[in-house]
Amino acid sequence: MMNVCVLVLGLALVLTLCVARSPYQAVLQHSRIRGRQQGPNVCAMQQLKGTDKKYFTNCKQWYHRKICGKPTVITYECCPGYEKIPGEKGCPAALPLVNIYNTLGVVGASTTQMYSERAKLREEIEGPGSFTFFAPSNEAWAALPTEILDALVSNVNIELLNALHYHMVNRRLTSEELRHGSSFASMYQDFHVHIHHYSNGIVTVNCARLIKPDQHATNGIVHVVDRVITAVSNNVNTILDIDDDLETLRTAMTAAGLTGMLEEEGQYTVFAPTNEAFEKIPQETLNRILGDPVALRDLLNYHILKNMQCAESIVSGTPMETLQGTVLEVGCDGDEMTLNGKAIITKKDQLGTNGVVHYINELLIPDSAKVLLELAESSSVDTAAKLFVEAGLTPHLTGSEALTMLAPLDDAFKGSLTMTPDMRKLMINHIIKEQLSSKSLYHGQELETLGGLKLRVFVYRNNLCIENACIAAHDKTGRYATMFTVDKVLTPPMGTVMDVLKADDRFSLLVGAIQTAGMTELLNQQGALTFFAPTNDAFNTISPSELNRLMRNPQELSGVLRYHLGEGMLVSGGVSSHTRIKPLQGEKLELGVRNSTVYVNKIPVADADLMATNGVVHAINNVIKPLPPKVDREQADGPAVPLRSAAASRADSKSFRNDDLFQKVVVCGPGLRRSGDRLLVCKSGFLRHKQPNMFWIDSQQRRYVPAKGETIIGIVKVKSGDVFKVDFGGSEQASLSYLAFEGATKRNRPNVQVGDLVFAQFVIANKDMEPELVCVDSSGRANGMGVFGGDGLLFSVSLGLVRRLLSPHSDVLSDLQQLFPCELVVGMNGRLWVKSSSVQQTLVIANLLQSCDTMTAQQRHQLFRRVAQGVL
Repeated sequence: MMNVCVLVLGLALVLTLCVARSPYQAVLQHSRIRGRQQGPNVCAMQQLKGTDKKYFTNCKQWYHRKICGKPTVITYECCPGYEKIPGEKGCPAALPLVNIYNTLGVVGASTTQMYSERAKLREEIEGPGSFTFFAPSNEAWAALPTEILDALVSNVNIELLNALHYHMVNRRLTSEELRHGSSFASMYQDFHVHIHHYSNGIVTVNCARLIKPDQHATNGIVHVVDRVITAVSNNVNTILDIDDDLETLRTAMTAAGLTGMLEEEGQYTVFAPTNEAFEKIPQETLNRILGDPVALRDLLNYHILKNMQCAESIVSGTPMETLQGTVLEVGCDGDEMTLNGKAIITKKDQLGTNGVVHYINELLIPDSAKVLLELAESSSVDTAAKLFVEAGLTPHLTGSEALTMLAPLDDAFKGSLTMTPDMRKLMINHIIKEQLSSKSLYHGQELETLGGLKLRVFVYRNNLCIENACIAAHDKTGRYATMFTVDKVLTPPMGTVMDVLKADDRFSLLVGAIQTAGMTELLNQQGALTFFAPTNDAFNTISPSELNRLMRNPQELSGVLRYHLGEGMLVSGGVSSHTRIKPLQGEKLELGVRNSTVYVNKIPVADADLMATNGVVHAINNVIKPLPPKVDREQADGPAVPLRSAAASRADSKSFRNDDLFQKVVVCGPGLRRSGDRLLVCKSGFLRHKQPNMFWIDSQQRRYVPAKGETIIGIVKVKSGDVFKVDFGGSEQASLSYLAFEGATKRNRPNVQVGDLVFAQFVIANKDMEPELVCVDSSGRANGMGVFGGDGLLFSVSLGLVRRLLSPHSDVLSDLQQLFPCELVVGMNGRLWVKSSSVQQTLVIANLLQSCDTMTAQQRHQLFRRVAQGVL
């Protein structure tokens, strides 16, 4: 049967195959790939330093080298079902298939084997049948409290046999069949064992982790687990009902009408606050919540997850949705389970028939149960909260009014914070008279404050701003009101643009120039203008003779000033890379941000966001001049050079004039990019051409040098604030903003972690600037870019092979398509990522591709043909 490889040429070459595998099998495959250099059937494991805990690992964990925040070391072991042979590399021999009793002795469960014999279970697990044995490891038995172990073995004919039977199921169940949320009747009075198979590859039975799954035997299968499990008979509500430490929680659950839900079938995780946790809450706050049915129900639902989460399934912080609708970050720190980064869990994995209970010593109050003041006090706006109270606004902040608070970040406050009448008026104008959601705001909307002031809303591509203050965090929606965290203290408009300039001595020369040019009325009338206003220092940079000449020519002076006036309101928070604004006269102004400073035509803004009723003023200390033509700037910035119309370019012994090149659609390959009616060459090499109109640069370089527009495979190395640092194999790391992903916003951040692989494109690749990557095209779509490669194989090849793979009608790909279906991603930085339906096929494809550099075309054809025929 012919396997067809589908070629997608552009950002990547992808050959796809969908194969359903369990998460455990996926991490096992990755562990095999990582251990392949140690020999056949060797799996790489991550072991927590200072402990015996080991984990099969996925790609992300491999690069993190941490589990539960603790460093790991890499160890190598035989994969399940294999063993070493003295003198040979790896684990070449399959374990001999013996009965379950004998298998226990060779998989680290010899204590279970010993107790099986004591309990007279040996005959059963040596004889005919088909069983699944969840066998506690030797360490699991050693960890049992002495009194429990003594109680089990004191009457070996009953208790110990019952306990061991509860670890058994009367059928063979491989890890593939241990599906998430399933349960199976055990061999002890049909009490069920409860299975959870998590997306990170961890499998649990009654919250005990399978540490050595799939140890096959002639009469069944053994899964070694990390603890002794006990029979489960109570549901979650019963667990809460019988513990005196949870009396306050029981009372609250009854008042909220939630007890019935926890008696029903389900997969709940309850973080149960103890009596002590409730006592830590101020009595006034607790009484308010207990007396409010809506707030109480939200509070309790915030402690319940929609799925069952055992402690052993957690290897890093993961956001999980609660019944209340928001998320908790469930994580771990060493052996401790954490909630929202805090180690507040005192007792974990209290298993019920319909879920699990973890005890916590701190009450979790969701935003939806808080009043405004509590929202502010639990956020990074301590200074604002203090000033609101000092301004006498506590009744508004603790009552049931529908309001919206604009709370500036702590570092937004400058100068004296003494409560004066002006400061009180300012704080009152940070509270809006209605409860809002940032998602409902629109450009040009007006919002009335408690002080009677009207605030304007500005919506930009990268930000949502109210006057000069932009929203810096997700909304916090309380019981009655909402809090917007903003990046600046509001400076409400107090007059027109002309009024703002007249009131500031720095603009005295500008005011005179405006009057001379006859523009006073323009700056006083209603409208929306952005004025990059030259200060007196800016005018002083002009020679006296030139300034005098300009002041005597009102028409020319008006033209200069109009070049500083942009159409529309643009506050500093709305400026991002490559922002443009159209002035009242002249070419568009180009804006950008560097080190938190706004630049206009490369001139820094000295003082931003002087708000006016008809615009905004940004003070600058230089007069703006038009930038040189873009092509000239590109030549000055880097090695890119245009193919000019008067010149001819040599390509495969043919010459092409510029008008010939662009009379049809031109496809730009590696080393070229399009700019208007020009092709720009981004690297040195030979210009190649293929009919009808495809061009690329055949570069002979060996070391990868980034070029704008090229797509690469990178590894996320550092997460610093809003920027990721990506290793692409160059001399320095490239930056990748979290906003450079399709659909990303400040409120919808992409889930990117250190160690992730990204397929990205260079937008800045200049020797004098830090390289910058994006994962979207010019239209804002991913178009194949982004995070990828959870369990494939990443390796490096020569840049020459990359060019051959990316070239039209690649001969290497033509040979490859005769082999196995696979996924293949090609980075122009010499990195390839491949994934096939099995580890063996993945390794075969990788080895074949790496060998292509040293073979002739004929040798390659022969080798690929032999592999396709199964000769090798």
